[in-house]
Amino acid sequence: MKKRKMIIAVACVLLAAAIGITAYAAVSAKNRVRKMQKYDPNCKAATDYYGYIKENEKSLSEQKKLVPPVYPEENLLFDANYIFLARDFGFYDGLNIGSMTIRPTLAVYPDAAIRERDEHSSYVMYDTDTGYRLYLQLSDVNRMFLPVGVAVVVKDKLSHDDFSAIQVGDTIAAVEAIDSTATIMRRFVDSATGYDPASVELYDADGYPITTVHYLTDGLLKIEYGQMTENREPVITNIEFSEDYKMTDALGREVNYKIFDNDLPW
Repeated sequence: MKKRKMIIAVACVLLAAAIGITAYAAVSAKNRVRKMQKYDPNCKAATDYYGYIKENEKSLSEQKKLVPPVYPEENLLFDANYIFLARDFGFYDGLNIGSMTIRPTLAVYPDAAIRERDEHSSYVMYDTDTGYRLYLQLSDVNRMFLPVGVAVVVKDKLSHDDFSAIQVGDTIAAVEAIDSTATIMRRFVDSATGYDPASVELYDADGYPITTVHYLTDGLLKIEYGQMTENREPVITNIEFSEDYKMTDALGREVNYKIFDNDLPW
């Protein structure tokens, strides 16, 4: 009898281990680094992007925890053909630049985690293999055809106080010392065409300065860089902070950047 009890106990331990391994494998498979896909104009995300979003978005009541797919940082954040960082998406409104709409993004980077924030807005989430999380804001204001506001990248848990020393006239290097997402934006600007001191001032005059948006524990911080030094250092020309995570975009529309706690990488 004693031997039998020992066999049963060992069997239970092995079963528990097997369940744990299976669960870990399932999570690992879901979080594996994926490959950027070739754009298929016939896929659902391309032919019926709105239907695709509505079919795949989840409210908090439907699913509390979403697991964003993981893509290589270089493919996800530095391929300007699909996701443009550091600039308000209003720049592309009405230009009919298909690659900047949400359709190719959802098609080229499949299985996005899509959260329904409320009946009028959602956000799309992707993770990088280096620990950053990308958020693209969608709104019924344009039937979710094009992201609104500025793409947000989050990694570290920071507050407004962490940026207390930042002021107009500083270069982006001062921001990078606090939040590494500013380095992501700077790298993007460095790699993108059309950015030099003269063009940066022209973009700023048109309402489209280089912009970093920092999602913080106590609000949203937007830093605009309307100037650039000769050695290509973006210079801060405007700073805005919002406690309710809402900001006005370049077209004068209110954008809700609020992210549910369950969807933050902290």
